[in-house]
Amino acid sequence: MTGMYNGKFGLWLFLASEVMLFGALFSTYVLLRVGAPEGTWPSHGSEILDVPKATFNTLILIGSSVSMVLAWASLKMNDFAKGRIFLLVTFLLAGTFLVVKGFEYYAKFTHYQIDVKTPVTLHGEPVTRITGHIHDQTEDQVSITPDPVDGEEHTAKLEIQRDNIIRLTNFGPSHSTFLATYFTITGLHGLHIVGGM
Repeated sequence: MTGMYNGKFGLWLFLASEVMLFGALFSTYVLLRVGAPEGTWPSHGSEILDVPKATFNTLILIGSSVSMVLAWASLKMNDFAKGRIFLLVTFLLAGTFLVVKGFEYYAKFTHYQIDVKTPVTLHGEPVTRITGHIHDQTEDQVSITPDPVDGEEHTAKLEIQRDNIIRLTNFGPSHSTFLATYFTITGLHGLHIVGGM
């Protein structure tokens, strides 16, 4: 009835559902961003995200799209040897994307933020929020190496008493609405790549 065989029609329906799914997720992101109270959303993504890794991964995705189209075109012209090579390149690029995304996720889950009641001195200034990497935790205190500021190479460890800590969290999905949407969208995208492989 449609003039299209079932496989092609099914593929177009699948693609339409994917556009709706990711369209809904991006719309949710925009609505949450616009409605976020002042100071609860990063003013620049680079405050939390690794822009060079994200840029590299974007180039990897574009490259994998090109190699997939070249594989399809080669197979369409019955050049199976070239088609296999382009499919292998696509598979390797997809794997590279997932490895880089794994490094990005690992960096988020091992990076912490501590909010304290009584200010502590950091870089010569009193602060109530410290971000960095935790080295040790005991019942009484947390040892964190704060993030360097303004080109510093190393920052001395800071010992923070547990009774002074309001909130201790890594930069995972539960940290903020921004990171919850980041992990939802990129995680779902990663699952699609795994399914495609």
